[in-house]
Amino acid sequence: MIRTGAAASASETRFASQTWTASYSRAWSDRSNPFLRFTLGGLGASISRTVTTNVNPSVADTNIVTAAGVTYLISPRPLLPLPIPFTKSKLFLLPERFFWNYTLGLNEDRSWSRLADATGTLLPSSFTKGRSAFVDFGASFRPIDIFHEEFQARRNLTLPDQLREQWGFVNLGKVTQWRQSWDTRYAFQRTPVFFRPSFSWNATYAQNNGPELSPDLSVRNVTNAQNLSMNYPIPLDRMLGRVTPAAAVTDSLHRKSRPSVLRWFLGLFGPVTTDTRFATGSNYTRLTGTPSFWYIAGLSRDPGLKSDSTGRVEAAFGNQATTNVDWGSTANTRLTTGYGSSITTTAEYGSRTTVTSGSELRSDHVRFPDLDVDYGRIADVLHFNRVLNNVRLRTAFGRTQQKDYQNSDSPTTITTSSEWRPFLGLQGDFKGGTRTELRIERRVTVTETRLFQDTYNTDRNTDVNFSLSRSYSQGQKVNILGKTSTVRTSVSLGMTASYSRRSGDTRQVGVDGLASVTSSDRLSVNGTGSYGFSSNMTGNLEFGFLQDRNLQTAIVNRSVRVELRGQLTF
Repeated sequence: MIRTGAAASASETRFASQTWTASYSRAWSDRSNPFLRFTLGGLGASISRTVTTNVNPSVADTNIVTAAGVTYLISPRPLLPLPIPFTKSKLFLLPERFFWNYTLGLNEDRSWSRLADATGTLLPSSFTKGRSAFVDFGASFRPIDIFHEEFQARRNLTLPDQLREQWGFVNLGKVTQWRQSWDTRYAFQRTPVFFRPSFSWNATYAQNNGPELSPDLSVRNVTNAQNLSMNYPIPLDRMLGRVTPAAAVTDSLHRKSRPSVLRWFLGLFGPVTTDTRFATGSNYTRLTGTPSFWYIAGLSRDPGLKSDSTGRVEAAFGNQATTNVDWGSTANTRLTTGYGSSITTTAEYGSRTTVTSGSELRSDHVRFPDLDVDYGRIADVLHFNRVLNNVRLRTAFGRTQQKDYQNSDSPTTITTSSEWRPFLGLQGDFKGGTRTELRIERRVTVTETRLFQDTYNTDRNTDVNFSLSRSYSQGQKVNILGKTSTVRTSVSLGMTASYSRRSGDTRQVGVDGLASVTSSDRLSVNGTGSYGFSSNMTGNLEFGFLQDRNLQTAIVNRSVRVELRGQLTF
């Protein structure tokens, strides 16, 4: 069937998109005129317009998107430094960074529907037009090196006339978002080596009072947080001088004396690093009024709710309040055990309390012991080097426990987990150049629930992973089916195998037997190979076997995958 004239035009499908952009920017060097660099030098602008047209036998759409923006960014901090008396420091009064950005977005959509008659006339079906305009501004101050303050704000320029602020005929909009932060850090450097802690503190405050919360911008979503931390390294290996067991001291009479046991023992330890933290935070979804100064500074979790006549803010309908307190401490060190081996140990304890609309949840967690053993040259002492080169042995063990208190003074849930990650980790190269890796892991998790009836849920996981890999480079000899060939490009071979065993059970206190039992395992074997005996002949081979077994129901699922690809170039 052939259509002509208007019917042919109505049967066409066309899609067209046109975009044009323009932008202005200039890079100013430090040798430029300072007056221009810190005034006009911060200006930048851009504009783009995209027109998209889509016509088909059913509808016709046109979309026009226009985006424009003006940016201004300067860094005037070094212009006005003032020396601080009796110190080498300086006071900087001007901001480290100041920015002002204007963004404008225009969007227009027009749609037409075609009549289902012989004429195929297009009739307007929808027309939408939207505009968005914002001014984002902010500044960052660092009056002294150890203190930093920053604020950012957004003005919405598309609000109704009764809400916006104006300066003459200039529309200033209204601030609908505000964020500010403070941070400081100080480290002791001129104190004795055993007392050089460092402290850091930061606090943030943010609010959103946009029209999506209330038409008159009176409702605010406010949040704040503060974090105080201390890092304290204790250099045990340097406090009394590091001494090895074989070290000795020779006096003027050439008599050797052994070092003290304390100095020798402390010399086995590396520095003990401790980290302590304390953090608070809060969030109120719907408030009216201005929070107190202490809340804005991040030092209080109460914005000043009206419990009496002194309150500054009031909770609006639908408000959800969330407060939290988090604190904890971590310590780790490294113990040298000879032959290049070492044990890295970590201990951690912390607690977090969250209150959501009057419901309190507290979680205490402890991680100890946490050991990571690197065997160093012990593998050579055990003559592993007779079979493998570059042997590396590793063992790691960790135990964690978490106690949850849900509106209770006693734990409602206790989760204890012990994990070997790995129980044994072995890496090395065979004499022929084949790379091998063996990794055995074991994890056991016990969850005790005490809400209504004491229940113990135990989950056990054992994983064994083994891999072999070998690569042949150009020029090597390869024996394939009794025939020796020379590798002209490269050959890579690899094999991985993994076995996983999962088991678990649930037991209720006072009930004989187990409430439920699960047991399953999985075996996976994969082989890969790629070859290229010449530049004209390349390919790869992949083999995979997967078996899943449910040991409770004796249901077994197996799958085999074989993939062979070859490429021959003439």
